[in-house]
Amino acid sequence: MSLYEVYAYTHIGSVKQHNEDHILMARFVKNSGEMQLSFQDDDDFLFQHGMLFAVADGIDGVAGAAVASRLALMTLERHYYLNAKQGNSSVCRQALQYAVNKANKNILHTAQQHPEFAHMGCTLAGVCLLAEGILIFNGGDSRVYRYRHPILKPLTVDDTITQLAIRNGRMTLEEAENSEQRHCLTNYLGYERFTCVIEQKNLLRGDDILLICSDGLYNALSEEQLEAILQTRKTSLSTLGKQLANEIEKINNTDNISFILIRLDYTQ
Repeated sequence: MSLYEVYAYTHIGSVKQHNEDHILMARFVKNSGEMQLSFQDDDDFLFQHGMLFAVADGIDGVAGAAVASRLALMTLERHYYLNAKQGNSSVCRQALQYAVNKANKNILHTAQQHPEFAHMGCTLAGVCLLAEGILIFNGGDSRVYRYRHPILKPLTVDDTITQLAIRNGRMTLEEAENSEQRHCLTNYLGYERFTCVIEQKNLLRGDDILLICSDGLYNALSEEQLEAILQTRKTSLSTLGKQLANEIEKINNTDNISFILIRLDYTQ
């Protein structure tokens, strides 16, 4: 018997007046504070539906940014869980694609109906845990990582101008990291031609940790700093999450910070 542990945290940061991020913990959408969940890998709800965990980050400087991220995750949750899926990964993937498309349409419709929210949008990154395997999805520059001791590896690719330049050989990774355009999005919820990348991955290994986060986290802490925190393998996930939150709070962070940690513990 194995146990999934999940820890989530979202915070306004030290400068902004509003948190434009939202997080989805299975069926709960949050905009402040922390939350923890745990469940067995043979959980009946996990088998019937899969479990969704996601971060949405409202586009900075655009009116309605927080509205967009909240609407995205509430729509995603509502439409993904409409019908039981009997553990069928193909059905889960179709349901996820349908729910993400509905979220994009709802954001576009709301922006059209409310001129004060024109051009609002948000990024999206998340994980759907299945009875067999996991689905990784993203659009924008929020990310999903996998920590497999001792290496933190990104599982998603940013939809940004600099990432496009890297793929086309016009920019190096170092140049991209220092570019003022590194957060100029080419894809996001609220964009007419939005596309969501959904990839199926194998089951987690024991002590693997999945990290879902907004750019407020990876801009504040380097991958080396994240690895140093996550390498404490015998520590409870909630303790790791609190350590991560404490490290971020030491920094005069100009952005909102949101992250979700997921670990499958085979030692139970």
